[in-house]
Amino acid sequence: LVPTITFGENELYNTLSNPRGSRLRKVQDFFLSAFTFSLPLFYGSVLALLPKMVPITTVVGSPIQTIRSDSPSPDYIDQLQEQYIEGLHKLTEQHKARLGYENLKLEIVA
Repeated sequence: LVPTITFGENELYNTLSNPRGSRLRKVQDFFLSAFTFSLPLFYGSVLALLPKMVPITTVVGSPIQTIRSDSPSPDYIDQLQEQYIEGLHKLTEQHKARLGYENLKLEIVA
């Protein structure tokens, strides 16, 4: 189990604006109700489908030691998740300024 984070992925594509009440949002809401997923509407660079050419950097943290178990306890899983998230925050703080993301605040919703 190794904390790993990639900087630059969010800049590969732009998304179309679709505020609530817009025609585009109504189409997406229809697809969501009819097919249980929504169409992502995005564009990149060449032919609109290829990603933009932006630097992407992946940083890798220190491995987290685990115990092999066929049925780990929920407490153990929570402990590993906490260590992993802590590792992600540490990597973000350690590398964000050097990579041009000084204002980045990592938010993890569990």
